[in-house]
Amino acid sequence: MSSARPAQGRAAHLRLPLILLAALSLLSSVAFVLAPVERPEAVYGWPSAPGDATAVAIPLMLERPVEVRAEWDCAAARAADDGTALLSTTPLDRPPGGAGLAGGLRVAVDGGDLVVRSGGTDLPAQAIPGSGDCSWELTSSAEATTLRLDGEVVADDTGDLRPAVAGVFSDVADPAGLSVAVTADTVFQTSPTPLKYALAVLAVLALAGAVVLVVRRERRTVPAGTDPPAPSAVRPGAGVVRPGVDAVVALGLAVWTFIGPMTVDDGYITGIVRSRDENGFVGNVYRWFNAPEAPFGWHYELLDLWSGISESTLWMRVPSSLLGIATWLLIARGLLPRLGRFAASRSTYAIAAATFALWWLPTNLGLRPEPWVAAGFAAVMVLVEGGLRRGRSAALLLGLVVAGATLAVTPTGAVAFLPFLAAAVPILRLARSSPLGLPALTVAAAASAATALLLVFGDQNLAALGEANRIRSALPGALPWSDEPERWYLLLSNGDLQGSLGRRVPVLLAVLAVLGIVWQRVSARWPHTADSSVAGRLAATFGLSLVVLMATPTKWTMHFSALVPVGTALIVVAVHLFGPRLRAASAGGRIPTAALTRTAVPLALVLLVGAQSWAGLNRYAYLSDLGVPWNDVPPEVLGLSISSMLLILAVLVSAGAAATVIWARARDVEDVRVPLARYLPSPGLVAVGLVVLTVALQLGSFVQSTRARQDTYTLASDAAATLGGEPCGLAEELRVEPDPAAGLLTPATVRGSAGEPVLDGFAAVPDGRAPAGPDLTMAGVALPGWAATGDTDEPARLVTGWFEVPDALREERLPLVVTTSGHRRAGTSVVAEYGRAQDGDVEILRSVRVPDIGGAPAARDGRLDPGAVPPEAELVRLVAEDGGVEGDLPLAVSVPRVPVTVPFRDVVDPGSPALVDWPVAFVFPCQSMAVQQNGLTDVPDWRISPAAPDEAGDIVVQEDLGGPYAPARSLVDQEHVPVYLTGQPLERPVSLYAWEPRIELAEPVRRITTGTVAGWAG
Repeated sequence: MSSARPAQGRAAHLRLPLILLAALSLLSSVAFVLAPVERPEAVYGWPSAPGDATAVAIPLMLERPVEVRAEWDCAAARAADDGTALLSTTPLDRPPGGAGLAGGLRVAVDGGDLVVRSGGTDLPAQAIPGSGDCSWELTSSAEATTLRLDGEVVADDTGDLRPAVAGVFSDVADPAGLSVAVTADTVFQTSPTPLKYALAVLAVLALAGAVVLVVRRERRTVPAGTDPPAPSAVRPGAGVVRPGVDAVVALGLAVWTFIGPMTVDDGYITGIVRSRDENGFVGNVYRWFNAPEAPFGWHYELLDLWSGISESTLWMRVPSSLLGIATWLLIARGLLPRLGRFAASRSTYAIAAATFALWWLPTNLGLRPEPWVAAGFAAVMVLVEGGLRRGRSAALLLGLVVAGATLAVTPTGAVAFLPFLAAAVPILRLARSSPLGLPALTVAAAASAATALLLVFGDQNLAALGEANRIRSALPGALPWSDEPERWYLLLSNGDLQGSLGRRVPVLLAVLAVLGIVWQRVSARWPHTADSSVAGRLAATFGLSLVVLMATPTKWTMHFSALVPVGTALIVVAVHLFGPRLRAASAGGRIPTAALTRTAVPLALVLLVGAQSWAGLNRYAYLSDLGVPWNDVPPEVLGLSISSMLLILAVLVSAGAAATVIWARARDVEDVRVPLARYLPSPGLVAVGLVVLTVALQLGSFVQSTRARQDTYTLASDAAATLGGEPCGLAEELRVEPDPAAGLLTPATVRGSAGEPVLDGFAAVPDGRAPAGPDLTMAGVALPGWAATGDTDEPARLVTGWFEVPDALREERLPLVVTTSGHRRAGTSVVAEYGRAQDGDVEILRSVRVPDIGGAPAARDGRLDPGAVPPEAELVRLVAEDGGVEGDLPLAVSVPRVPVTVPFRDVVDPGSPALVDWPVAFVFPCQSMAVQQNGLTDVPDWRISPAAPDEAGDIVVQEDLGGPYAPARSLVDQEHVPVYLTGQPLERPVSLYAWEPRIELAEPVRRITTGTVAGWAG
């Protein structure tokens, strides 16, 4: 008793300093949110020079400005003809294809009156004074839109009628008396002030001091009331370190870095990271008007620093693999020993490694945030379990810091707080028994968690975060918690990437493991070799994680991969619980029916999980799917799907066990003789087999796809090229056809027995002259061709003349290309007929259908496999039938061609900014990204998109989705330029578009200044 009192007294002396330091850290973190930031003010003006009425491009990133101020004098209005637009902030003529902006500002003269329309609303028409000097002024902001004549208000609307702005345009030839000033919204382009930096340093140092005090106190005493370690626990490092297995895991992740798949969002995050320096902040460059990812996404800043060394695909995948190694070591060295004595065995360590790979391989390679969450989650679990085992609250405080940082990565990171919730009772018991006291530790815990604010508001202020959330709430894209069943529907749906085989197995096995752990605990059959309290907390953490995932704004199955540490540990525990094989209970080989049930039920469930999982496709994102076996059908052997085999086994096990138990109960016996029972594998062994089989399938799939596609682009060839000094990814393997007319085939004249040309069809080419007919435009080049027009009551039929088959078609393995336009519905076809001249006639050797990639009725290319050309073919012609309905655009076909191509980089300069859509950005590491800075976007010359007809990349130019480039898109015509992949010219990995300004555009007058605003100021 006497020795306890001095310890209590020493602790009392530390409580006040601990509370003061923790409170100082907490207040500094809160003040950090409200601290002032620096922000530019950007004003853009027209005309660009006195007397120059040329339109200027002002494509606003947020589409609508902070304020527009327009002025014009009465002389300009009086001089304008009816219908003349004095001023407009959107192009005067709407571009084809619906690429225009709605709700711009337009000041025009109509019927002698001045007509003003802004934000989709007309102000009252104003009579134009007939004589005298006067001037008009229009101001439009979020608060009001006001029209003044010589300073007197003549029209006013207090609603938000701010116009959409792509530039300033006018019908007048002389801009004298006209001017426009547009103040762009730069609310997101902020940077910390020295005060903000100082508050961050103070918060960190004060918390560090508080933690040091806790550590010093807890070194001297073990808090009374702390539960001793469970008998089943293993001391960390005691018999569970297997360097050989660790090396295999590290090697496997290294190989996966070279050959493994992309995630669906690697390109998206590439755009965010690579645009950070030019844009001045981490914004969502593809949608939501480039609103920042805050309150999440601080890891993008680290990826930005990482990309400063290299932006190659190989280098950018290394961080996720390093995180994978860290996560594995945390699981193996920190979490496995807490599961129980069974974890000390070599087999358990190897099973844990395979299970970790099962979780990690499908989606955790790349730039998505789940690897960061998994590593943070694992660290928190280790700190919580270690703190409880050793009775150290300092570990729990560090765990709260890590949990806060993990949450600040992405909404899914909220799972990092769940180990605290699952262990709430022992944590509270530990805190109450600490000599430092519950109040002091509570303040320290709050300060630890509050450090997340330093990451959340590191480069943004409160106003920017509020505006970003307002934009995301107002535009489509987020789903409410009640739509959570969508995630599970996607997981279990065939044919969708979200429900791929590799994603199903770990999640469904983990759910089954939780059910098995609960069953064992409830039935009081828990083995002494496993720690039941830790297993219970794992099950609770996993269950709570599924609840937390309901709050994520999107419902993708890739979010499950953040659960790597808890999922791995759960499956390892379940394998141990259900690992023993069914054994005879007597010399007679009889087995208790209860034991048979306890084995058969989980075994059948594991087989059903395997059947359901392997009914999925072996699918991966984008280019990663090329050459992967079973990406279109479930895996099969000898014509029978593995899913069906597993289902049959599940039915046999279930039916056999059920029949045996029913038979035994009907005869009122407890034991039965099952001759084949000794051959029945344990549920745990089957689960391990399912894990190993799935991991082997994934590794083998990419080894096979890499081997099968040696002559063309793969991520493995990309990595090898990077090591060889060619780090530019897919661009290294692409060729562009800048002039489709250069490869047009030469017409061939086929003469009959009398020597006259054979005119086969109304559109035949006589005497080698160029064909006549409608033009089809590709890459801005008008191609000669024909339209299949005829009697509307009968399908129109078109037969072209013959063309010579060039040697390049066979020797260079180049495709035959036919450009078509119009609709290709049922009853419509285009066929290439290959033939050879024989006795004044042409012998048809083969007919090949010209494929349609979609995108009707616009012009698009169909590519024919050069391998389909008969060796003896000399000629080729096209036969088209148009069975479209009345009102359709008629089917048209061009003269066939063999493309004349040049390297991609010779056309698209890597150093010049291009708009690289999110699905493809990851594989173009050398391409400079389009810029969004000082409230504007640029108007790049090129856009690189996913291959048509995939329109996923169009979000960047869609006004209703907050596409930042919707204003810029309204200024240009988008012309498709054909692209070909080396070694696989029929494949279309990307689409390339030239952006040609629709009218001449000048640079606006710019006035950029920098000011300081409060943390809450918009």
